[in-house]
Amino acid sequence: MYPNALTPNLQSPIPAVSGKLIYIAGPYTAADTYRIRRNILRAEHIARVVFTLGYIPVIPHSISDALDTGSSFKHFQHHDWMQKLCLPLLSRCDGVLFIEGWQNSKGAKVEFSFAQENNMPIFYRAERIRF
Repeated sequence: MYPNALTPNLQSPIPAVSGKLIYIAGPYTAADTYRIRRNILRAEHIARVVFTLGYIPVIPHSISDALDTGSSFKHFQHHDWMQKLCLPLLSRCDGVLFIEGWQNSKGAKVEFSFAQENNMPIFYRAERIRF
């Protein structure tokens, strides 16, 4: 029998998940594809930490990356991504985690304002997420 990628590794503990959705906010756009990929990997790493703490991470970086490679979305500008993907996702989350470098990200600053305006719980370190 061959292992399936969707089969959980029963050797590692599966975290108890609270059901709370945590949006991961941080830089995505960068000067080149290497730096964009680095930003995505950073967000995905933090998402794994969030999951092990018992929350469900929402990673707009990964979704944007998957969609951005399609020709249907080549005409999208920053505003389109924010209005049609990021902010609708964020509005469905229970809290937002701002990761390193978010202050230098145009999109993360928009997400920060949105979170403040909507009285969402804001976190800066995964270990400090509490509800």
